[in-house]
Amino acid sequence: MRQKKATFVTLAIFFFVIGSYLSLATVGFAKFVDRYWYKTDGIENGGHVDFMEATTPNDLDPHTGTTGTGGRNNHFNGLIRVSPLMDGIELDLAESWSQPDPLTYIFKLRKGVKWQNLPPVNGRELTSEDVKYSLRRLAGLEIPPPPQTDQEKRERGRALGKGDFKHHYYMTELDRIETPDRYTVIVKTKIPFAPMLNYLGSAWAKIVPKEVVDKYGHLQTVNIGSGAYILKEFRRDSHYLLERNPDYFKKGKPHIDSIRVNIVADENARLAAFIARKIDWIIIPAHQRQTLMEKVPNAHFMESNTLYQAVLRMPPWDSSKGPLKAPWNDIRVRRAVVHAIDKDKMIELTQQGFADKNIGPIPSTPGYTLPMSDNPKFDPELSKKLLKEAGYPNGFKTEIMCWAAADQQRQAEVAQSMLKNVGIDAELKVLELGAYFRRAYSYDYQMAIHVMTAAIDPDELLTPYYGQLPTSTYYKWSDPVLWDMIAKQRLMMKPRERAKYIQDIQRRILDQSMNVFLFSWRWMGAGGPYYYFKSYLNDFQGSFAEDSWIERDLQKKWKAGM
Repeated sequence: MRQKKATFVTLAIFFFVIGSYLSLATVGFAKFVDRYWYKTDGIENGGHVDFMEATTPNDLDPHTGTTGTGGRNNHFNGLIRVSPLMDGIELDLAESWSQPDPLTYIFKLRKGVKWQNLPPVNGRELTSEDVKYSLRRLAGLEIPPPPQTDQEKRERGRALGKGDFKHHYYMTELDRIETPDRYTVIVKTKIPFAPMLNYLGSAWAKIVPKEVVDKYGHLQTVNIGSGAYILKEFRRDSHYLLERNPDYFKKGKPHIDSIRVNIVADENARLAAFIARKIDWIIIPAHQRQTLMEKVPNAHFMESNTLYQAVLRMPPWDSSKGPLKAPWNDIRVRRAVVHAIDKDKMIELTQQGFADKNIGPIPSTPGYTLPMSDNPKFDPELSKKLLKEAGYPNGFKTEIMCWAAADQQRQAEVAQSMLKNVGIDAELKVLELGAYFRRAYSYDYQMAIHVMTAAIDPDELLTPYYGQLPTSTYYKWSDPVLWDMIAKQRLMMKPRERAKYIQDIQRRILDQSMNVFLFSWRWMGAGGPYYYFKSYLNDFQGSFAEDSWIERDLQKKWKAGM
């Protein structure tokens, strides 16, 4: 096998350790542990772990969903994965891969991989035809016929269209997929395509069984794959339960027998459960950091940068449906919003200072991320001047939407206050997660506090947000100059040249002033000192439970308060 590094430049990883906390760790504070440390000696099999999450994923289908890949990572596999620090490629369903020319990717599949032993697949072997179907479905090219009868409508839900396949921009340069035998897949692109390998290694590029899609019409509530865990129960807004797949193709894995994830919206209730040692692992917002470290002695605490970023959006613009409406059609109004937002204060008030200020849409990526000198300045007097010049001397009324999570609401409230200071009266609309995303993907709203995706390649923060309308699945902005620039970077195969050009693209985005790029969160998590997992920087990879394991005797003692 010819190994190559992914073209996405190695991301710098920063671990922020406060000396005073370390000095107090010996008197009962949680212990700092490197997020990427994974104990491989003495691995034990068996046991059960409990987690809590704030929300149910908006849907479970890896090809149509956009939030929460943790479950999908455990039910399905991809051909390959991007490595933990995003500086290489790991094998998954493929036992080898090669690229004999700029347009061709050849994958040799492992033999004997079985779908989970559940109907309608019943443990049959996974083959190259499954890979071909899945990649075409990811591209929005395998859309099942719409339900015809009332019973089909009840069982299958609404008909899907290409727009439902939110990651179809991965495959825009796909030419064809060849399957010369059961274990060989040849992916051909039309032109050299810089993000292709990273996209094939994405957490969304899962291989799925056609029979399940044919039966249910989608995978939004049913996950039957080749993965390490079987989805035993799924109750929206309540819990889901995973059980070990006894036929998993990676011998000796998974190690843990079962995993239960309870959905608990209240962040304080989640922290209370961890303090009481009722759950084994927790991800926390920054303001809970001190409490957790004081109240849970001997827990393993981890902190690092993350690729998720908060953004204040102004209205999307789809020029095929008409011009951008006032007042947003005036660039001075959009720039007034940009200059009204104090990012440093936003970070202090909502994240207690534990976040990294962002400039453009690509964070934490040396070479691609813009320097701080490009950051738009906070200047409320300039905002007022721009509003007056645009014909709004007394400001105007609008609304900001966010979903019903405490951190999102805090950001929206701070933004609301800052806008009020320059005369913009923004009413806050807090929506349930599903309702929020339905409205977001209708591309019809005034302003929104949003979370941009954790990109597997820089293109993923450009094409689906600001690219040409057919490929912009997360946001819409009608700027032909920007469209051409984004299309061009996808074809640039020299990383340094591409990185420099992508910085210019971001400057164009800043000039258009349709979004305010606020900050990237610090990833903060804690677990019992017996729980070990392999962590991935890309948040949609996160971790794969096939690698996780627990020291069961230590777990029992820790949960008993010993």
